[in-house]
This record gives sequence, structure tokens and C-alpha cells, in this order.
Amino acid sequence: MRNLSKESASCLGFQLLMDVLKQMPRTDQSFHEMLEKCSYYAIEWYTANAFVYQLVNKALRTEDIELLYLFRSYIIDLRSQLEQEHKQISSTEVFVVVRGQTTSREEFEKLKQSCGVLISTNGFFSTSRDPKVALSFIAGSYNTDKKRLILFEITVDSQLKSVIFADIETYSRMKDETNVLFSVGAVFIITQIHYDSLMNMNLWKIQMKATDDDWKQVDEYLITIGKQIKEEYSSTILFGCLLWPDIGEFDRLEKNLKTLLKIFAK
Repeated sequence: MRNLSKESASCLGFQLLMDVLKQMPRTDQSFHEMLEKCSYYAIEWYTANAFVYQLVNKALRTEDIELLYLFRSYIIDLRSQLEQEHKQISSTEVFVVVRGQTTSREEFEKLKQSCGVLISTNGFFSTSRDPKVALSFIAGSYNTDKKRLILFEITVDSQLKSVIFADIETYSRMKDETNVLFSVGAVFIITQIHYDSLMNMNLWKIQMKATDDDWKQVDEYLITIGKQIKEEYSSTILFGCLLWPDIGEFDRLEKNLKTLLKIFAK
């Protein structure tokens, strides 16, 4: 997750990157490339129900140019389907979902420092309406010097416009998990972080609220600056340049562009 007060530029850049992905060519070949990549992980595909989900989130989180390019069709299709499902929501319900996970001590400290400010997800964010399901993902794990057990508790207003989410229970193979999936770039505000000995698991509970507070800034950016940039450069060149994280990292930019050239040379 990104702290919007400290990383606003990178957050806007990430949103533009997702917008550019939509514009990139999507052909039958792009699906063949993705399946070819997955073939190297046949055992993981068999043993891990969420294999593709995990690999796609790794690509988004690390901004791995090759993986992002290979999985571009899947990423855009998943985002589009979530958007369509979200538009069908007619409920005015305010509900709570939970997510159990382990995270590094460094990442946890960043979250603690983000209490009271907006944060944004840089991947798809899976949650459940059932606390028992969320806790099952961290059952048997323990806090150590290097990792922390976390239970996210998120309050969600069904009428939010910019936070795209959908109840995916009807699509999931795990019907009893009552999953609610948030799309890339969902914005939350952390309201409270406290230590909890819930069910003797000794975990950290992070309470958050989904919010539309940042959507106007992002929308204006994509309409004005984003439109201007896309008119001047092809989506392919933009894709490589947007994965250049910091001014001065010319080696990273050069590597990204060379990777794109290799991809197109295949």
C-alpha cells in the first residue's frame, strides 16, 4: 500500500500506468504469451488456488515490466469485470469486511505511520465478510522480529463511486469464503491500529474506511495531464517510462525499455 500524503506523485503515476495498460494492444497473442508464462509454474498452479492472483499482484506491487506486459490482458479484464459488477450494486448498505495477512516488520511500521491519512492499494485486494475465513489465512503463524500478523477490518459504503469492489462469491470456487474483491488503486483511510489478542492469536488489528476523498484529484489528473501525455507518446513508450520510479534511475529506465524491445522482437 502507498501513503498518499507522502507518495502522491507515485500514486498518480500508478493510476496513469493502469490507464495506459487499457490502451495497449490486446490480441490473441497476448493471451498465448500469458499462458506460456504460466506453463513454467504448472505445479504451483495445481497446488495454489490463488496462483494467478498472486503472480499478478506481485507484478503490480513490484512493477515488473515483463510480468505486467504479459498479464496486461488479464489485469484489464479483471478490472473491467469488477467495474461492471460494481455498477450493478443497488444496495445502500454499509458493511464490514476483513482480511488476514502476514507482512514484514518494515511494511507494518509504514502502516503505523499512515494512521489518519489516505492510503492506496497497488494490487487487487481480497477480503471476506466472514472473520473466520480471514483468520484462517494467518492461522498457525506468529509475530516474529521480521514479520507481523495483521487483521484488516474495513468499513465500506456500497455507494462509493471511485472505490471499485464487488462481491465475487458467485464466481469463486470457494463458495464459503464470501469474498469481496477490491480493484487496483482502492483508497482507504486508516482510523485505528491496535494490538489484539483475538482468539489468542496476538495480532495487530488495522481498522480502515474505504473513501472517495481522493478520486477528484485522480480523475482530473487522468483527464488533463494524462490525456496530454497520451497524445504525445504511444502507449508502449509510456508503459516503459511510467515504470521509471525516481528521477535519476536511468539504469532502471534503460532496463525497462530494453525489456520492451525484447518482448516486441519475439
